[in-house]
Amino acid sequence: MEKVTFLFLHGFLGQPEDWNPLIEKLKIQFPQANYVTMDYFNYPPLSPKNKFEKWVENFFLWMDVDHANEEIILFGYSLGGRLALHVFEQRPERFKRLLVISANPGMKDKQSAEKLKRLEEDQIWARRFLVDSWQDLMSGWNSQPVFAGSQRDPHRDEANFRRDLLSKALTNWSLGVQKNFEPLLMAWQKKITWVVGDFDKKYIQLTKDIFKICPQMNYYICPKSSHRVIQDQPEDLAEGLLKVLEKVFRNEEIE
Repeated sequence: MEKVTFLFLHGFLGQPEDWNPLIEKLKIQFPQANYVTMDYFNYPPLSPKNKFEKWVENFFLWMDVDHANEEIILFGYSLGGRLALHVFEQRPERFKRLLVISANPGMKDKQSAEKLKRLEEDQIWARRFLVDSWQDLMSGWNSQPVFAGSQRDPHRDEANFRRDLLSKALTNWSLGVQKNFEPLLMAWQKKITWVVGDFDKKYIQLTKDIFKICPQMNYYICPKSSHRVIQDQPEDLAEGLLKVLEKVFRNEEIE
């Protein structure tokens, strides 16, 4: 078997070490695998200065050099999950499995007014990330309805981030400019695992909507978790994902 690489894309305001609790659990079952937590915000070819299309192009330029001839298991959380969908769309056969955690597959084209509203909201946040005090930013960001029920709001130190890149991410990678990936999910549903926290009301509904068109996709609803699944319940998340990954490597059908 080729060398296996587990590749992780963190979320907005995230950092590579966010994945460490999950990785510690995965290493027990897969000690020989290679674990890569990309610090993509701080890698210029993959920074938010690149729009989706260029980002994907640069991603494969990097991956095909650094991880050629490796079996890739791709994990993406929230924004990282949306970036992972863009990557997977280009070369789905290149990945052994895609695991998407707390991510939005995109708004439907007929909802153009909703997409415009989201882009406007992200533009407001983008300006705030350039001018507001860090304390006010974190307080406002964490109080958004999508984070309701969070068990552990992660501490974010301003010194670890570049405000200009955070601002760029909100506009260049806004859900308002993202395509809808429902056709991709339908075409490759047997190769994707979709994960959501059971406290995350908005994304639970999104998951139910996806299930209607992708009944063969594997889903995992993580107990006692909000949108911030990887921080809230890393042990339960690992338990659910390990069941999937064990079947992947045994080439068994995943239910």
